[in-house]
Amino acid sequence: MKVSTTIFVVACLILFTGCRETVPTGSVTIEKESSFFGYRNVREYLKANIRFRCRPIKRGNNYSSLLVGCPASPYTGTPAMRLRLPDGTVVDTGDLDIRVLMAKDPSPENMTGKVFYDTGGPSMDLYGPWPDGTQHLQINSWNFYLHDNRLISFRVYYRTERWRYHGEIPAIGKSGEKTLFPFPMTQEQVIHVLGKPDRIREYLEE
Repeated sequence: MKVSTTIFVVACLILFTGCRETVPTGSVTIEKESSFFGYRNVREYLKANIRFRCRPIKRGNNYSSLLVGCPASPYTGTPAMRLRLPDGTVVDTGDLDIRVLMAKDPSPENMTGKVFYDTGGPSMDLYGPWPDGTQHLQINSWNFYLHDNRLISFRVYYRTERWRYHGEIPAIGKSGEKTLFPFPMTQEQVIHVLGKPDRIREYLEE
């Protein structure tokens, strides 16, 4: 095989299988998984059992899909945050009265034994079955999962391009602070509320 042919084959393998690079941006490093000429359309903030996604990335100013906790790694109240619901009610997960949430969905779904697939994540990520007695509350775009009278998971997705949104758009803030940041959030706002991530990655998702 000629040298030029070998170089061409190697280049094709890199193009179609992808490569990784890390790029420091401010106080964090972004791990980039490149493929198809380096095109990426998703950025994820990852910290313990928290995932916050941008799609499209829009320079990191489009965080609009948040997942906190799952059956395998439930939310325990840390980090505590304030959440603005569609009717304008603001709840603080650091001092949460779940009756406030339950009043907004009087007919919760029993999730006992049901497996959680995160449809907002890559390849409908599998997170395992919900524990017996888990209740699912649907409050517009907010989804809350309660077990033994405590919040073990919640997720919210906001995208104006796909549907007309009714009520107050999702917003979150740091527990103990008055400021709430509406979706979509910037990366700086996400880090302010949730803390420094374990990692931030970018990749191509079909």
